[in-house]
Amino acid sequence: SRISCIFQPHHIRGWILLILFTRKTIRYCETWFDEAPDSTADMVIWQQRSTPLPSPACRSFHTLIVDLTQPQESILAAIHKDSRYEIRRAEKSDGVSAEYHTQSAELLESFHAFYDEFAQQKGLPKLDAYRLRQYSDTGHLCLTRVVSQDETLVWHAYYRASRRARLLYSASLFRGLDNAQRNRIGRANRYLHWRDMLFFKSAGFHKYDLGGWTPVESGDSEKLRINKFKEEFGGHHVTEFNCIYASSLKGRIVLATKKILRALSARNNPGRDVQVRQEARPDQKSD
Repeated sequence: SRISCIFQPHHIRGWILLILFTRKTIRYCETWFDEAPDSTADMVIWQQRSTPLPSPACRSFHTLIVDLTQPQESILAAIHKDSRYEIRRAEKSDGVSAEYHTQSAELLESFHAFYDEFAQQKGLPKLDAYRLRQYSDTGHLCLTRVVSQDETLVWHAYYRASRRARLLYSASLFRGLDNAQRNRIGRANRYLHWRDMLFFKSAGFHKYDLGGWTPVESGDSEKLRINKFKEEFGGHHVTEFNCIYASSLKGRIVLATKKILRALSARNNPGRDVQVRQEARPDQKSD
């Protein structure tokens, strides 16, 4: 298969991303994993820390991680045998190839349009285009796709930091397709996950993060189906933490005000599922 790589590690700035933005005179900073935030921020949105913070706006986040420091043969052997078969079939019989791109405005627009069509079909929120552009501008976004005869079958989008590739979005279009075509796209998706692992491994990454895993007790059948798909790739379960942390007096006032407003909203709407900590959650729908 053909692999087209556009990879510019000098844009990654030491594998750290600090996105700073001002909202109503409050300076926010978003940072990932265990990187240090900007010291001038009033509030820090921390994604997937290894340990929780002493903050009421902190919740656990579960994911599956594949260790890319293993030999390639060990990574492949950990993948479920049925998925290995699907990967081999896609590679040998389906006429597909994998592509990898960073910092391409044209391809970002193509991915944006493709994902929004996928989201409409699935009844999901549209892409967070502003945040994705920030990731792209700072060199932390990687887009990958499977193509066949100039047709894109599957897209993946990753956030890259701390030698870790974290799946943000996965999209494929099934509407109007027969079973044979749907199965072909399913094979292409598994193939792309495998090729992505190899690409990131060759680029020096240590961890392949499948972008979330839902605890079994959730009872959400769709999320549990996605769990089963992700588990096919042999990753190990990790519990991390998404937190919003106030690092200044202004930030603490804002955080306290939001807490009061949430309590009032819950009191006035007792049957409503109030999204208490959505600001600490990166948009992600992957399958």
